[in-house]
Amino acid sequence: MFIDKKIVNFCVKSLLQQGCVLSVDDHDDEALAVDSSTEASEIVDAMLAVDEVHLIVKLPDGKKGWAFFVYGNDGYDVINDYTLNLEEVLKPTNDYATQFEPS
Repeated sequence: MFIDKKIVNFCVKSLLQQGCVLSVDDHDDEALAVDSSTEASEIVDAMLAVDEVHLIVKLPDGKKGWAFFVYGNDGYDVINDYTLNLEEVLKPTNDYATQFEPS
């Protein structure tokens, strides 16, 4: 999980720096674990408290998308899926994650 944590931390900080507001859906109940936050530590803690999580991303233009994180695999692939409208804001994270891919 070391690589998973590094990528999650990088992703959250990168998205917040780009002006996004984040929510965490941990699938534990009907309420979001974190709702509309810009507090990196709160978001990361909630994301890492479960085995898989949806990060809901509100972009600066008000549109929303999601990224699905699954922990415990190879690490570099922790972001399992995401909506296409997040491609640009996730590019720094995807670029960062490639350094952990086996050569």
